[in-house]
Amino acid sequence: MVRKKLMIMGLLPDTSIRMIRRAPLGDPIMLRFRGVDVALQCEVAERIQVELSNDI
Repeated sequence: MVRKKLMIMGLLPDTSIRMIRRAPLGDPIMLRFRGVDVALQCEVAERIQVELSNDI
């Protein structure tokens, strides 16, 4: 269910994603993709596969 919601919000293959911040106790983390900021539990975020880019 979470996967479908993230895809509807625009988190699709080859989408640039950036970690914005982490909560003081580590959970949740805030990610930004396609101009949208999303807070995800670490348990959910760990299942997102990423490929590092040299772009800064």
